Amino acid sequence: MCKKDYSIACLLRSIHLLLSRTAAALVLICATSVFTQTAVAGSTFTPTGSMATAHVYTAATLLSNGQVLIAGGRNNNGVISGAELYNPANGTFAPTGDLLVARYAATATLLPNGQVLVAGGFDSADHVLDSCELYSPASGIFSSIGSLISGRAFATATMLNNGRVLLAGGFGKFGTTLATGEIYDPSTSNFAPTGNMPTATAYASATLLANGEVLIAGGSLSGVNLVQAQRYNSISNTFTATGTMTAGRRQTVASLLPNGKVLIAGGFGNDNIPLASTELFDPASGAFVASNDMITARQNATATLSGGQVLIVGGGSGAGYISGAERYDPATGKFASNGNLKTARWLSTATLLPNGKVLIATGVGSDGYLNSAEIYDPAGDTLLSDGFDG
Repeated sequence: MCKKDYSIACLLRSIHLLLSRTAAALVLICATSVFTQTAVAGSTFTPTGSMATAHVYTAATLLSNGQVLIAGGRNNNGVISGAELYNPANGTFAPTGDLLVARYAATATLLPNGQVLVAGGFDSADHVLDSCELYSPASGIFSSIGSLISGRAFATATMLNNGRVLLAGGFGKFGTTLATGEIYDPSTSNFAPTGNMPTATAYASATLLANGEVLIAGGSLSGVNLVQAQRYNSISNTFTATGTMTAGRRQTVASLLPNGKVLIAGGFGNDNIPLASTELFDPASGAFVASNDMITARQNATATLSGGQVLIVGGGSGAGYISGAERYDPATGKFASNGNLKTARWLSTATLLPNGKVLIATGVGSDGYLNSAEIYDPAGDTLLSDGFDG
């Protein structure tokens, strides 16, 4: 029998689709249900390349050279050690060096020196990892750099303004939900502890604020989706509680807006039904205020700040995968339909490219795990397909 905090790992071994890690509230997605929205005029989908491997719970990282590293994850065949590079110049994926340890639900963070820190996650036996690796784009090789103080999966990782990386929360060993945090210093390759968070959490969102603090919002603890939020201060190396959200939620999307506020949207509510509700966090007051609802309730979507607005794509609803995209305009506080993906997808990644386009890759669709990817082009509100399903 799987421990409750490990139910996602257990379910991924036995089924393709899930909507909740709480076994008593599981809702299977109907494989034929796809939620679409009215397409934006002129939107098109053009197939190009594809990834070699279909997977979910992978890590996607924009490199300094403009390429995107996609590493690890899992699919029907198990946990993946392989990694691929997406090249925006020709729209293709190519293999690069493998991870030393196959892992999923890890974090991946671009460091100031251009390397990528891959930390924690689950291994092929669904054990929480404390091992970490560095990816060098110059050599295409992953190398070991030691261990986290606390193994963690489904944690947050945030690049701080001082060049260090904050890792916080997540699931620890023996099924615990962590209140601990730690700092990775690239200059020494060492991890050092932070003060504990007031509230332990996994599946939280983490957003670097304009003042250099980090907002950790929501998540889950002991089967309860949290309203609590907390702020990390790098000068004091401590977390403090801040205002509470208007709704308990986990597996949301969070985006820093040009005005310095943070948009928190969707996710699972405490009834384990996807939310359409959104809220705004104001760092000046430390308060959350309800904002307008999304067009489509969704969880495990992606959110990307593009052209001053937030592009929200895909995700899962209570009855299917979502192909619809929508945009949030901070000036009006409203959402507008932004067309449909070629392939409805859940648990995908989204990466803003240097050319202003967005790479949307991997995930789960109605036919199973996906190796397809799509490019969103804000010029003309265009969604271009970049691959096929696998």
